[in-house]
Amino acid sequence: MAKLGFFKSFGFGVGSALVAMAVYPLIASSAKPLMKSVIKGSLGLKDQMKQAYAESKEQFEDMVAEVKEEINEEKG
Repeated sequence: MAKLGFFKSFGFGVGSALVAMAVYPLIASSAKPLMKSVIKGSLGLKDQMKQAYAESKEQFEDMVAEVKEEINEEKG
């Protein structure tokens, strides 16, 4: 009886592997465009974040320069 369970499980495992091998190319070919679009979106977001950071940094540096100028005017 134990041998029958083993063969049943083994057969199920082999069958699952065969189905996975048949289905994988279909899933992989449809997943590739999706992954590419996710990567494109991520790169676009990265560029937008870099630009926003650069603008924020520039505005902050301008404020620091203005404050330093005000301090110098008050002293001098």
